[in-house]
Order: sequence, then C-alpha cells, then structure tokens
Amino acid sequence: MIDTMKGWTFVAAELVFVLARSRDILVVFRKEQQRTKEEQRQADRGLVRGLLLEAVVFVPASACLLILIAPSLVPVRWLEGGKVQAFYSILGVVSYGFPFATFKRVITRLALKTLLEFASLTPKTPDPEAEQEGGQL
Repeated sequence: MIDTMKGWTFVAAELVFVLARSRDILVVFRKEQQRTKEEQRQADRGLVRGLLLEAVVFVPASACLLILIAPSLVPVRWLEGGKVQAFYSILGVVSYGFPFATFKRVITRLALKTLLEFASLTPKTPDPEAEQEGGQL
C-alpha cells in the first residue's frame, strides 16, 4: 500500500510546479501578438523547452530524491494509519521547493560566476568604431 502512495509525491510536486510557474505557462499559451516584448523574448529564448525540462525531468527527479531519503529521516509511526497519503503529498510539496529550486539556484549562480570569470580573462579587443572616431580605449 505504501508503494502506491508514493505516487502522491509526484502528483503534489507537479501541482506545485504548475502553481509556481503558472505565469510562464500562461505566456507559453498566449499568441505571439498577445505577449509583451519581454514575454516574447523569453519565449524566443526557450521558455517552452525550459518548462518541459523542468516538468518532465527536474521535478520528478527532485521528488524521487526525497522519496529515497525520507525513510531514513521519518519515524515509522508517521506512515501508519491514514497519514500515508498526506505524508507523501507533503513530501511532494517539499520536493519542489527544496532539492529542485535550491539546486537550480546554485547551478545558475555557478554558471553566472563562471561566465563572469571567463569574461574577465578575455583580452579587451579594440573597438574599430572608436578607433575611426579617434577615441581612446
């Protein structure tokens, strides 16, 4: 019975994803003419792919991670009686907020930091327009 209840973790995680990303989901379903310039820029830069990747890969992976970790952290009495469905649902809500969102934030910061370091290492190339105008670098 407990194994089938683990499915509630995935359902809850996906529902939280839909609520948390509802603005982006609405942007995807708007016609191009209905989007603002910023929304269109996001759509052009892969908003649909990002949402799909998050919904199909990252959210389930995050939920799965908590399902694997939870038995070592949770007292067995929490899983007795009618509390099993509620427990796994709460686990799904937590799984969207903790491993996935935290991991995404850390990876994004690392990527930006790495890009800034690369940018600082690249030699400054002279601007041909500035040279033609007689400007200095």
